[in-house]
Amino acid sequence: MNNSLINLLNPNKIASGLFNIVFIIVPGFAVIFFYYKSLFISLELFKLFFLSMTFSAPFILVNFFSVQEGSKINENNISPKLTLPIFASAVVVYFSLIIAKLFHFNLNNFLIITICVELVVVLVLWRYNKRLKHKNYN
Repeated sequence: MNNSLINLLNPNKIASGLFNIVFIIVPGFAVIFFYYKSLFISLELFKLFFLSMTFSAPFILVNFFSVQEGSKINENNISPKLTLPIFASAVVVYFSLIIAKLFHFNLNNFLIITICVELVVVLVLWRYNKRLKHKNYN
């Protein structure tokens, strides 16, 4: 068996890939389900996947660039550096959904809450990244 194929079948990489896929798609599913049930029911699964990913993508990108600020992006280590932003974006959406459903907010208020929570998460990630870099230099 080829060594690169063995590296691809590494259980940690498979689990990380599944984790990333679930946390990219499921938050969008939840938003569509809670705010557009008729769309959730009527869409084909393939279209629902893409619509869900388009909801999560902006948050993932913002979180990714806040974590990567000032560091070189290397294709060999992109997957571990992508896990934290994906997880953080899912936490942002889930936390905002909980608050919005708890207080019976509409979609506009949900989006405002999500943006505010995202700004807090970006600041926390940026601070974490800055502290981590400072620790590595000392």
